[in-house]
Amino acid sequence: MESTEISIIIPTKNEEDNIEMCLEGIFSQDIDKKYEVIVIDSGSTDSTLDIIRKYPVKLFEIKPDEFDHGGTRNLGAEISRGKYIATIVADAYPANNDWLRWLTTPFTEDEEVAGVYSRQLPKNGCGPIEALYLNRWITGRNEKIVQRIQSRKIYQRLSPQHKRDLVNFDDVSSCRRRDVWERIPIAKNIWAEDVDWGRKVIEAGYKIVYEPRSVVHHSHRYTLPYAFKRHYVDQLISRKWFGYIYFKNKEEITRAARSNLVESYRAVKESEFSLLKKLRWWGLSPFLVCSQILGALTAAQEEEPEGIHFDFIKRLRVARIKRKDRERVLITSFTIDGRKENVLFENPNTEVTYKIRVPEEARLKFSLALNPKIWSPEKGEGVEFELRLDVSGKKEKIFSQFIDPKNKPEDRKWHDVEIDLHQYAEKRIAISFITRAENTDYGWAGWGRPRIVVPKHSWKERLKLKLASRIHERITRIPLRHT
Repeated sequence: MESTEISIIIPTKNEEDNIEMCLEGIFSQDIDKKYEVIVIDSGSTDSTLDIIRKYPVKLFEIKPDEFDHGGTRNLGAEISRGKYIATIVADAYPANNDWLRWLTTPFTEDEEVAGVYSRQLPKNGCGPIEALYLNRWITGRNEKIVQRIQSRKIYQRLSPQHKRDLVNFDDVSSCRRRDVWERIPIAKNIWAEDVDWGRKVIEAGYKIVYEPRSVVHHSHRYTLPYAFKRHYVDQLISRKWFGYIYFKNKEEITRAARSNLVESYRAVKESEFSLLKKLRWWGLSPFLVCSQILGALTAAQEEEPEGIHFDFIKRLRVARIKRKDRERVLITSFTIDGRKENVLFENPNTEVTYKIRVPEEARLKFSLALNPKIWSPEKGEGVEFELRLDVSGKKEKIFSQFIDPKNKPEDRKWHDVEIDLHQYAEKRIAISFITRAENTDYGWAGWGRPRIVVPKHSWKERLKLKLASRIHERITRIPLRHT
């Protein structure tokens, strides 16, 4: 009996307008491998199930509240028997009869390939702005790309954005090697289960291949709510998994808005739509851009907003520094694992002292590191970082940590520290940032973003936090569908 080599999994719900084209394309594939088709429906109330039953598929039904982008696909993988596990969304369909052959070819060429994903072309009738978004997305490229890391060390030093791009995987049309899936299953996720899986397999040393010869037609109908939700969840997972924030300041927001509006205007102008429809799209584009940016900005907000009461770097001019130490103190920045921080640089042995009044509910936050440029056998030794307080003439050490990245690989990172100062509330104190080392050559020590923070209790901040919480709850309560 011939064994099944490929399993194709399709999640569905109310897909009567799409599922027939999807299944027609799947069962028209020109491939010499035996494949099975598994459909997992999560509560369709239209004619989706009637259409599915016309085809030789394995149909499984789950309750609507049991659907999860990652969990449902993983269920399909558990049910399947194929050596390769393909997934496609119901609102996509193969562009030709070679879709499945090219989707699985990279596995036979390289045993280190864990997953492959397809190129996506806009559907007929797709709006010009929707087509623009799809074509400039990672699955709109025309060249084959092999994604892998050369070494864990190099990967850790990539910027958050480069890490995000490197691990991309897209379940609109994709395929996984079963033996890799058995080690790294698809985790439950309301969104971006594909990126999560891609991140894990890349970090495990496998390869991911973008194969543009495997092509599907797929595009979204962009409404204002969908644009907001889509960019909200994209920013949410980028911040959570990679520390990647799309817009860090007003300048980046303005630049992105201007660029998107210009590209949208050009895409509409070059489209074949009537003048009336072009006017409609031109009128809609500013609102779509605003919805996207607002979605990303909302997701980028910290869950517990805090205000900076005292910034030690910005207030360096009021600090007390001994004359002999002044040339060893400066403001600079370090970048470690793609994370850039402004630092109060203190080449040991140095002491910088500030006098401040501690507010209520204050916390002292900072990060510690030695400059990565001296992480080598030839340069530098360890440095001890110490914090000392002088309260009413009584001195006490409240923190001390020794860091030696030259000899301890685990120290080659930012060391994040937070100290509660509630016991000193409303008191005037002198706080000293001290660095010590036996060998002061290349003792390039930095206090990253040292600051005293307090909760934001204004009515505006409370309202902002409550609104952000409500939006997060509403968007993440129900998984965002691909359609």
